[in-house]
Amino acid sequence: MSIIKEYFESDDISKALFIGDLPNDMNIAKELQIPGVGVAWGYAAGKLDTPFIVESFDELYELIEEHLHSLKAKGAGLLQRNVKKLRS
Repeated sequence: MSIIKEYFESDDISKALFIGDLPNDMNIAKELQIPGVGVAWGYAAGKLDTPFIVESFDELYELIEEHLHSLKAKGAGLLQRNVKKLRS
């Protein structure tokens, strides 16, 4: 989690989603105070502590797209800013 805080501003982190398949992934999302999106495939076949569980890549894509549209409506440029920052 410290690498996330090292490379991203807290304002940008607050607009992110954390996608994972393990309970620890959802714990990290909670610590970052962002939505955790659980995927129904991967290492953890059990229940993940999140209301956002997707069953397929298509569902995941739709959820991310919806999230990005909501950010865009609020004037956020999260992806563009961080791609530039990571490249420098």
